[in-house]
Amino acid sequence: MKTWTTKQRYATYDTYSKKELDRLQKLQRDSKWHLAYHLQPKSGLMNDPNGFTYINGEWRLAYQNFPFGPVHGLKSWENLVSNDLQNWRYIGSGLQPHAPYSMQGVYSGSGLAQGERQFLMYTGNVRTEDGGRISTQLGAWVEPDGELHELSQPLISGQPNGYTAHFRDPQILERDGRYYAILGAQREDKRGTILVYSAERPEGPWQLDGHWTLALIASVT
Repeated sequence: MKTWTTKQRYATYDTYSKKELDRLQKLQRDSKWHLAYHLQPKSGLMNDPNGFTYINGEWRLAYQNFPFGPVHGLKSWENLVSNDLQNWRYIGSGLQPHAPYSMQGVYSGSGLAQGERQFLMYTGNVRTEDGGRISTQLGAWVEPDGELHELSQPLISGQPNGYTAHFRDPQILERDGRYYAILGAQREDKRGTILVYSAERPEGPWQLDGHWTLALIASVT
């Protein structure tokens, strides 16, 4: 089995050739372990489900994918739709890692129907030279035809004072005309916390409303 270095895991997608990707996808299709029913990626790693939304008469779902190996590497989102939650149709790639806020991966997030458009709120990951990370909460609109428009500015640019960069995976919801985002976070004392933000519009500005501290000591990796 191949041993992946950190450099290989986070190499940009253009490092790989189309020929290599085609080879990996063929290996998966031809494998005797290929699933006949459950969702699975065309190749590589399948990770967290994201952006699960019912909109315009169909269910939309994305999942994190590192297409070049069965390891946690540079993650993007792949998109599927369904009319019945049993039969799913692949509709192409979604959010992709890029500068300046998601160079080392598009992390998890959620979706919300807004009329005929879908709003996505998600975490961008950047790794620093000293091995640390920068977590930024980002937003994007998805048009009815699937066209993606990422917001140029972050929704939440950094974690509050007293928290580490383990600050990610927003769940967005709407209640009584106001928008809320629930995020997992880690305090500097390593305690797990849920942070609650709110805004008048999906694009923000977002404000920190409070937190719920978990009883257990969490070591988030």
